[in-house]
Parts: sequence; C-alpha cells; structure tokens
Amino acid sequence: MLIKLSKLSVFIFFLTHLQIQSKVNLLESYLESKKKASFEQYSKDCLNKNNWESCSDTDFILLTKLLNEEVVKKGSLIYPEREQRKGRNGIVELFLRVDESGNVNHLHTIKTECGFGDIGIKQNWQSDDCALFEKAAIKAIGNWVYNPIFIENKAVIRKIPQRFTFIIDETTSQITNDQFIELSNKEIRALNKAIKKNDLEALIEFASGKAPENPLYFYYLALGYDEKRDFENAKINYLNFISKTGNKYFIFSNKAKMRLITLLYQGDEYKKVVDIYDADFKRFVQERDPGDQYLIAYLLVASAKNIIKQDIQALNMFLNIQNNLAEKASNESTKKILIENASYNIDMILK
Repeated sequence: MLIKLSKLSVFIFFLTHLQIQSKVNLLESYLESKKKASFEQYSKDCLNKNNWESCSDTDFILLTKLLNEEVVKKGSLIYPEREQRKGRNGIVELFLRVDESGNVNHLHTIKTECGFGDIGIKQNWQSDDCALFEKAAIKAIGNWVYNPIFIENKAVIRKIPQRFTFIIDETTSQITNDQFIELSNKEIRALNKAIKKNDLEALIEFASGKAPENPLYFYYLALGYDEKRDFENAKINYLNFISKTGNKYFIFSNKAKMRLITLLYQGDEYKKVVDIYDADFKRFVQERDPGDQYLIAYLLVASAKNIIKQDIQALNMFLNIQNNLAEKASNESTKKILIENASYNIDMILK
C-alpha cells in the first residue's frame, strides 16, 4: 500500500509538472505571437515621439518583461550622503533610451521630489531642491546594461520611464490621519462626531456646506452617500474629490479610487474603471499592505481591462495577482478568490 501510494504521488507530481509546463509553453507562445504587432504600435506611439507618457506601461515593454527578455545589469543606487544625514527621502523619475546593444542614456528628467516622511503622502515636499537625488539616479544608470531585444532577428531600441526611490526606513511614516491638516480641530471633531454616531444625514449636511470652501469635504460627502448606499451620489463625490485634489492626499485618494473602481465595475462601466486606475494606485497595492478591498479592486481593474480588450495589460495584472499579490490577502477565502479568478482569466486569454 505504501509503495502504491508513493507511485501515485509521483504520477500526480508528474502530471502537475506537465500541466504547469504546458501552461508556461502556452503563455510563451501567446506572448511571442503578440510581440511584432506590439512593437509596431510601440514604435508609432513611443519611439517616434520624445514623450515619456507614450512609453509608460506599453504592451511591448510588458511583453518583454513577461518573456524575461528585459534583463538589466544594474549598478548600485547610492544614497546622497548629505541627504542621508538630513533624513530626507526622495523620488526621481528619469526617461531613458536603451540602444540596440543595451546601453543606457539619460534623455531627460521627468520629475524630482524630496522631503521628510511618507513617500506616498509627501507632506510639504518640494521639487526645486532635489539635485543630489537626481545626480545619484543619473550616475546609477551609467552602469546599467540591458540585454538586447530582437524583432525578426534585428535588435531594437527602447525608451523607458524609470522611477528611483530613496527611502530612510525609520523616517517613512504610515500615518494617514494627519494628511487633512487644512481642517481645523473644530471641523475634525464635527466630522468624527457624525461618523462615530453613524449619523449619515448630519455628515452629508455638514460636508455639503463645507465642500465649496474646501475640496477635502467631497471625500466625506462621498463617504456619507456610500454608507447610505446612494451609490450614484457617492461616485459623483469621489470623482469630485479626486479631480480637485489629485493624489495630494495619498491614502484617502486611493481609498476613493478603490471605492470608485468597485462601484463603477458593478455598474458595468469598464472603461471608466480603467481610467481611474493609475500609477499611484498600482504602487499602493503592490508596494504596501493595502488590505483585501484593494486587492479585489485590483482584480476588478484586470477584469475590466480584459473586457475592453486590453488583453496584454490584463494578463500582466492577472499573473501578478497569481504570483505575488494573492499572498497579501488577510485570509484564505480572499486568497482563493484572487487566485481562482486570476487563473481562470489567464486561461481564457491564452485560449
């Protein structure tokens, strides 16, 4: 019996291995079949322009990453000593050109930001005194070499936006409630009183009166309508909050996006779901421990991209859920939902 069980286990392992290898082969075949067309679109949208936004998260760059072709040997990113002594964090975004041999050149700097505290919240950060961070980032790419990428046996150039973060861990705070510093203590007490009592009418009335003076109140107005299940007004006010404040209030902006993604998806507004999803929400989900609601929202974005035929973008997101993000789920039930949905959609794309 022990021998039979052992043979059965080996057979099951062998079958599982074959199934995994078959899926890997199917994925590679699918990606290779899309490579030429995606490069042609990439050439038109990105290479023929000097606009970093046209080169950001393109299908072709995603394909090369998924095929493990975008391999790069990186030099060390050295924290500027003077900034380290100050305790300042920094973000630098560069626009790079990778030639046919894989050598890297700095085209221009997209942006620099630096300051104290959380790199998402960026409270009182500035962009005009960050030269040391920019210099360090440009110096680092001087030692980078990418593997060449070939289209029909011909090496091609690439243009790539690249983000660098300089973080001193002990100064990076996850505190969120201090973001709304424009509100007076009296206003905060009034908001908290209505929220604590779950007095939604009072919350909506108070926030409605204050919203024309300060766009922060659109968030609380949306929250009140959301809790009342008046989802149309909730969507309107979440959108007002985001459009008027951008990503200034990082945590709250991403809470608003998470709810908008969920509500818009439930209303079959898939294009709007994809429009709400941005680089800040992506980083929030991937780089932090966001919570199950955000992981589900990320899954909904992937599904929306799939529905509107952005299949390579969707495939990349589903693979990221399956291989990485599902592990962030707080319980096995959510983890199972994420993995099963991702796996099903991957199979559907590859068929």
